[in-house]
Amino acid sequence: MTWNCRIIYHDKDEYPWFGVHEVYYNQEGCIYTYTIEAMDLTGETEGELKEYIDMIQRDVNRSPILIQSEIILPEIGRAHV
Repeated sequence: MTWNCRIIYHDKDEYPWFGVHEVYYNQEGCIYTYTIEAMDLTGETEGELKEYIDMIQRDVNRSPILIQSEIILPEIGRAHV
C-alpha cells in the first residue's frame, strides 16, 4: 500500500472546507482510504517541521484536489464518511 498527502474538499459539511489528508492506495492505485482528520502540522524540531511541510507541498502540487462526496472506496463500494 502506498500513500501521499492530498487536499480534500469537504463539500458534505454544513460549512464546506479544505484540508490536507493522508490518502492510501491499494495495489491497483485506487484510493483505499484516507485519514478522517486533516493533518496536524507539528514536528519535534524546526527542521523536521520544515521538511514535513516541504513533503506535503510537493505531494499536493502533484495531484488534483479530491472532492469528498466523489471519493469512492472500492473495497466497500461507498463514499468515505
